[in-house]
Amino acid sequence: MAPPKSHIMVVGAGVIGLQTSLSLLEAGYEVTIVAEHFPGDVDDMYTSPRAGGQWRSHALPGQEQCEWDIQTFKCWKAIVEEEEKTPDLLLERRSGLAGYESNLYWDDPSHSPEILATKNQDPSNLWWAPYVPGFSRLQTPFPSANIKAGVTYKSFSFDPPRYIKWLFRRVLLRGIKTVHTKLPTSKGLPHALHVARAAALEECRREGRPFSIPVLFVNATGLGCSKLGTHLSNEQIAYALPRNGTGTSLVGGSKQVGAWDTTEDAQLSETILQWAKRLAPELCGDNGELDVLSVQVGLRPGRTGGARVEKEILKGCGEDGDDLVIIHSYGHGGSGFQNSVGSATKVVNLVEEHLDTRK
Repeated sequence: MAPPKSHIMVVGAGVIGLQTSLSLLEAGYEVTIVAEHFPGDVDDMYTSPRAGGQWRSHALPGQEQCEWDIQTFKCWKAIVEEEEKTPDLLLERRSGLAGYESNLYWDDPSHSPEILATKNQDPSNLWWAPYVPGFSRLQTPFPSANIKAGVTYKSFSFDPPRYIKWLFRRVLLRGIKTVHTKLPTSKGLPHALHVARAAALEECRREGRPFSIPVLFVNATGLGCSKLGTHLSNEQIAYALPRNGTGTSLVGGSKQVGAWDTTEDAQLSETILQWAKRLAPELCGDNGELDVLSVQVGLRPGRTGGARVEKEILKGCGEDGDDLVIIHSYGHGGSGFQNSVGSATKVVNLVEEHLDTRK
């Protein structure tokens, strides 16, 4: 446990910054969060509100992110179970998380890194299969003749804007201090023992692997999207995700590495719609079409080599010429939400390890 007045400054108020702040507060630290954008703000550079909204691990066996994803899955499971016990809980006090059946499909499993990493190159042997309930191979017929394999399992879908507002409310209730300012800034730095750096979209751009994903919000009247559907091929990713409590569903895909443009590609939008009809035919109206409400393109802070979660000491850069400890936590790409709890736990551990070495 940290000394009562150990002060940590967290830079960034996306899902990584907010979850890191919450985990630090729960560990007993005093936290100030400094950010240009907070939940409720709308800006192309504020990436978390534009996330897809499902738990689907992108990690390969042996990667540290595997543990992060499982920690987040367990945390979300506990949150959903707790909210189910309080059906009268006001909507604004809910996380936006909900459990759904999830179907995952591949055109050519022999070219999928996650399948190539399994025993016998069998989707049944995905590393995360033992950790999620209801996992099994899907049998034909599939939504498309191109699909060669599929699995089903119980997962989570959520509304990212609502989820980060919920996280923000939790840290505010724990007494976090906030500084709303354009970055870079020195605000919040005085007396900070450590800085947890969780806002680095521009750095990810320089480090070579940010990407954009276009998505479309569609009307989900009636039953709406009844399950999560994700299709992986050599050329693209397509998915249809329910947005719990919003009356909408999200359809999207086509990860575009290196893209830095948030304008709509009409041809790509049409391709996404055609795949959405296969993945979630229940979203189609009587005319066989989807009712598109809006289109957005979200940037993802990916970086070559994956997320950077590590300690760096800047000599003489702290208060009164002391060393300043930076805990980097950025570059999670499209995995920020499912990495968030485990990644934040590592940040807390790095802070505590550093404090232990100073005793």
